[in-house]
Amino acid sequence: MSQPGFYFYCGDWLKDTRALDPYSRGLWIDTLCLLNEHGGKICWPLANLAQFLGIDEKSCHSFVTLLSRLNTANVTEDVTGNVTLESRRMI
Repeated sequence: MSQPGFYFYCGDWLKDTRALDPYSRGLWIDTLCLLNEHGGKICWPLANLAQFLGIDEKSCHSFVTLLSRLNTANVTEDVTGNVTLESRRMI
């Protein structure tokens, strides 16, 4: 269910994104908006996520891997190419 908005805590944003480069921070805020529209969790094919973010699949895979490695989001990838992203702060 879509939410009309979400709380934006500057301290959390700074803490969660300091290790991200500016490009990845931009992708992350777009991803947060997407997650907000879906209750804090999505399970999409990587190709669809890449299309939503306006990037190629290789860049999207690198971004998703970065989110997982830095523990910015809960990330699961399955063998069929689906990526599950979950914002712990929205769940």
